[in-house]
Amino acid sequence: YRMKKNGKPRRQKCDWLAKKKKSIRKKICERNVDYFEVRGVIFGPAQTVCKDSCKSCDPCYENEKSKYVFYKKGQEIKKTCRNVSSLPPTTREKFCGQEHFNSAKNICPVSCEVR
Repeated sequence: YRMKKNGKPRRQKCDWLAKKKKSIRKKICERNVDYFEVRGVIFGPAQTVCKDSCKSCDPCYENEKSKYVFYKKGQEIKKTCRNVSSLPPTTREKFCGQEHFNSAKNICPVSCEVR
């Protein structure tokens, strides 16, 4: 997907992204980093869905702008990978210890030191 100027996501297929110029692909892959939901269906960012086009196939790929979700007392908190890498080790372990599709462990493997 890519974000429209009004802040709403616009779904696109990976073929569409692959046909764009390299500079445009890079911009879309680096900036559109959040998951979103439409009528109960969850859509991932281009860097997760279109790995070939975004050059994000490496299991250790991490975009410091990528957003992960942390659940605390039933509340959903969104943070970036840049945030995780700056946390003290004990707090980082707590954030990286949660396991779900958009957890810090999955979105920020380098910052969480996942091997």
